[in-house]
Amino acid sequence: MKVAKLAAAIIVGGLLVFGGTRLAARLRTAKSHPVPTMVVQARPFERSVPAEGYLKAEKATPITAPVGVPPLKIAWIKPNGSAVEAGEVVVRFDRDDFERNLIDGQTDRRVADVKLASERASTESADNERKRTVELAQLNLELAKERAQEEDDEIFSANEILTSRIDGQLSEARVQHAEKATSIDRKISRSKMRLLDLERKAAELSIGRAEQGLSKMEVVAPHAGIFVYDWSELKAGDSVHPGQSIANLPLVATMEAEVFVLEADAMGLAPGKLASIVLESHRDQSFAGTIKSVDSLAKRRQNEVPIQYFSVILSLEKTDTALMKPGQRVAAKLELESADAITLPRQCVFELEGENVAYRKVGDSFEAVKLTLGTGTPGLVVVEAGLKAGDIIATSDPFGDTRKTDESEDTNTSGPAPAGDEELGL
Repeated sequence: MKVAKLAAAIIVGGLLVFGGTRLAARLRTAKSHPVPTMVVQARPFERSVPAEGYLKAEKATPITAPVGVPPLKIAWIKPNGSAVEAGEVVVRFDRDDFERNLIDGQTDRRVADVKLASERASTESADNERKRTVELAQLNLELAKERAQEEDDEIFSANEILTSRIDGQLSEARVQHAEKATSIDRKISRSKMRLLDLERKAAELSIGRAEQGLSKMEVVAPHAGIFVYDWSELKAGDSVHPGQSIANLPLVATMEAEVFVLEADAMGLAPGKLASIVLESHRDQSFAGTIKSVDSLAKRRQNEVPIQYFSVILSLEKTDTALMKPGQRVAAKLELESADAITLPRQCVFELEGENVAYRKVGDSFEAVKLTLGTGTPGLVVVEAGLKAGDIIATSDPFGDTRKTDESEDTNTSGPAPAGDEELGL
């Protein structure tokens, strides 16, 4: 029994010595590896985003396809970016279809005129023939009536009297038939004339459309300027719809820039923000500007590329017409924020249980402080709530070394860890 108690005492003493040795090692590690810190300060914070785009005129006169005509095919167009004078032809359309329609319409009209003349002559001849038939029938009817009045049963036989009466009825029927036939023939003739007249009017409409189209086969510049395509691939052979925009003539006295900002960088984009613009062809000179408008929705610049951008229009303080041309590529820097704010390097912000935290020093230890973050740059982030100027925070995870030490010791040691490791980890 005494031997058993002695063995138990030896085992407990051994565990205490082992635990004390491990604690001493932990404390030495903490002393020999101090946690780096920094003092939180409010500093001037500026956030800017880059963008690329092109110059365009603030105002421009649109060049559109003619209206009131079918879709047109471009036969020739002025090269993109060409200087033009007022009244100069900038677009010509293919005339073939309109010339063919004009010839067909003129042919149809001549055919309709011939048919109308033939039908009028035929109607007039038929009308004269029917008129003679009616007159002859009426004459026969009158003769039959006269004979009927002179009938005498003592002079003429019953058969002759009956034949006379039948002739009279037949003459009367012939008169009625001739009059009805004449009326029907006139109605048929009028119907044929109306149909032929409609054919002639259709031919005239076709001629009118063709002549109207031929009169609009050229588009001229309403004033002098630079001829700029609305589509980059516009060329001869392309079809355009009536009223469709083809190009424009910018008024180059006042220019603006359209630039494109990545959707991820768009926070803070708003009219009135300052910007600076550099021409790709003259990078040694910068032009000041402001954000004029921002698209409400991000869009793809190319259908095959899924990246989306916000279109931003920049107003320029000054237009240098000697350097600036519509369509010229530019690089812009948009100043989205500039103010005093508490900022932290991004490596000082840690994630704990799904929350953004910083480790603030309290005495000889650190406590996790939940942060409300604002905008940021690739290196800095604005802290809107959670810290104040003068706070001291860890620039690396103060518990990271402890966890690593625990893991390495646990790897080299068997058995349960001594009590109180979590508190000592602080």
